[in-house]
Amino acid sequence: MARADGPHTRNSLPGAAYRGSKRRVARLSPLDELPANFWLVVAIAVLMLGLSAALIYHAV
Repeated sequence: MARADGPHTRNSLPGAAYRGSKRRVARLSPLDELPANFWLVVAIAVLMLGLSAALIYHAV
């Protein structure tokens, strides 16, 4: 039988997928590595600050 680790198999090198994903992550900016929940919290905080500033402005 043929060996299953040759160049024509689906996984030619062990750990190639991990190495590729590390290269892809390295190309991202540091902002892209933050989780989506972080940006949701930031958006809600900005919205709340804007609303409170509008309320204070109209109350004065």
